[in-house]
Amino acid sequence: MLTISPLFTDLAVLPLSRELRLFGEASAPLVTARLTSPGGVTLASGEAETVNGRYELLLPPLQPQEGLTLTVEAGGERLVSENIAVGLLLLCGGQSNMELELRNCAEGPALIPVMDDPGLRYFNVPRYARSGPEADAAFAGTRWKAVTPGQAGDMSAVACFAGRRLREATGWPVGLVDCYWGGTSATCWMDEGTLLATAEGARYLSEYRAACGDKDMAAYLEEENAFQQEMNEWNSRVEAARAHLGPDAPWAAIEAEAGICPWHPPVGPGSPYRPAGLFTTMVKPLLPLALSAVLWYQGEEDTFHTDRYDVLLLSLMRCWRKAFRQPGLPFIVAQLPCWQPDDSPEDDPRWPETRLRQAEVCAADARALCVCQIDQGEQHNIHPVHKQPIGQRLADALLTLLGRDAPVSPEITAWQTDGPALLLTVSQPLQTPAAPAKHFELRGVCGPWHPAAAEITGTAIRLTSPAVPRPTAARYAHFSWGEVNVFGVNGLPLAPGEVI
Repeated sequence: MLTISPLFTDLAVLPLSRELRLFGEASAPLVTARLTSPGGVTLASGEAETVNGRYELLLPPLQPQEGLTLTVEAGGERLVSENIAVGLLLLCGGQSNMELELRNCAEGPALIPVMDDPGLRYFNVPRYARSGPEADAAFAGTRWKAVTPGQAGDMSAVACFAGRRLREATGWPVGLVDCYWGGTSATCWMDEGTLLATAEGARYLSEYRAACGDKDMAAYLEEENAFQQEMNEWNSRVEAARAHLGPDAPWAAIEAEAGICPWHPPVGPGSPYRPAGLFTTMVKPLLPLALSAVLWYQGEEDTFHTDRYDVLLLSLMRCWRKAFRQPGLPFIVAQLPCWQPDDSPEDDPRWPETRLRQAEVCAADARALCVCQIDQGEQHNIHPVHKQPIGQRLADALLTLLGRDAPVSPEITAWQTDGPALLLTVSQPLQTPAAPAKHFELRGVCGPWHPAAAEITGTAIRLTSPAVPRPTAARYAHFSWGEVNVFGVNGLPLAPGEVI
């Protein structure tokens, strides 16, 4: 018996300029593989021994190209995969805003029928919360899809727009491995050992286990079936409301027709929301795939459960870099946009605090970037339907890590006090807003925050407040919901920040 991971079947994308890892199962002791050009020239070849029925075969790095043939042989058996490409291979992970499909975003209905780019391909990792024969069979049967007219409705909208921008900027093939699950904590996507390595990860584990109690699988499945039926009925009402009201309808109008989301997933041993669960069922089948980068859009679920999202994000990055055996694996992190729960009349500080934690982790990592979308979002809809801006910004951030010139948001890079003023320096010139710049604040030592007036000149911002005669700290855009008017000359918003 000879198999190869479905990640290397027809239309697969392999990462450029990286050691290529092919893997699968074999009963023969030796497995060989070769990649050949459209003209039949061998571009790379290798062999590996089978260990406990599995093999991992390494091929040397290649440059971007398409139309290759992959041939794997062992014990007289042969597998052939056609139209293999070498380019950018991205793992696109997170929760519902990464999961939101192209057919459900505002831009999708007009784009899906006409989008035709076979060099842009995607692989949807099957969503299984429990390991077993059914999950194994679903993964083994999954195949790559190329973006052709009418084909791409089931791909992640954010990933799609990121891929389109990368294709436009580089001309290289782009492969998107979509691996996400709505409503999940970052802890769902790490192994148990990683969680136990920090107090915050261990807390998530212990609290979940305490909530489960002695509930067995049968009891959990009964609760899950009832919950899923309720969610399916609500989703059907949402789809009907969108069809009636249009893709740009405000969330309040959709809820008026569909009702409030019945979000109360049960806890239990088979839940997709259990810590370390989806790492086992959805990430492990991908290992040890070589990747170009990770696009990560998550944080909403954890915002109201921890004030240490920095610990969770850093743990996840370490976990995946170790699991995929790439210490320098780039992470492009989507910072949370604007949003306010409709049952919260006042601004909730936890949402902007999560933004700051996301930015802090990325600022300390040379192979990570946090992508600002403070000008995006819908006030009472945690799933904003316009996904093109964030997808394109994620792609531009990755391009900068690749050494290419691409627009990114200006950021606060330095500060100093100047008597009654505090001076900020930003990374690139700002436009002078027509109206007074909003959402800057100052405070003194241990004092409360007060609104500040901002004078903007190029890359300098001078902040003053009559309520703070001796400022020692400043922050910008520290809100869950609001409208900003400070942008770089490149049209991108100044990223939220805090200096103390």
